Amino acid sequence: MNLQRKLASMALAGGLAVSGLAATATPASAVGGCDSDQLCLYRSTNFRTMALETTRTFDCWELIEYGLTYPWNGISSYVNNLPFKATLWERSGSLWLEAATIRSGGSSSNSTTHYGFTHSEYICTGGADPRDFFS
Repeated sequence: MNLQRKLASMALAGGLAVSGLAATATPASAVGGCDSDQLCLYRSTNFRTMALETTRTFDCWELIEYGLTYPWNGISSYVNNLPFKATLWERSGSLWLEAATIRSGGSSSNSTTHYGFTHSEYICTGGADPRDFFS
């Protein structure tokens, strides 16, 4: 076999091997087990101990019910696969303060250094306002 045939044969074999690998590669798994249409909040860093997951587009939740606020860990990691932001709120007397936001497509494996993620009392999706849900 001449050199050109050997090189062509090797290129063909290499191409088949690469395309075979691509065809058998496993699809990427969702970050932290959070599906593509969900907001997921975790009590632990690195997307462990999922405490709240939702697909609701306009709603609010009281984080203490999920162990996601002071005196516990707060929201230690999160994934927002919803098509809109989620807003964290803190209540101080009659004032409602926007403490932080989680952008659409946003995620963090460790959000414990941000006060808003450790001390917020409510989270709302899709522009919902906690004053409409909690008195």
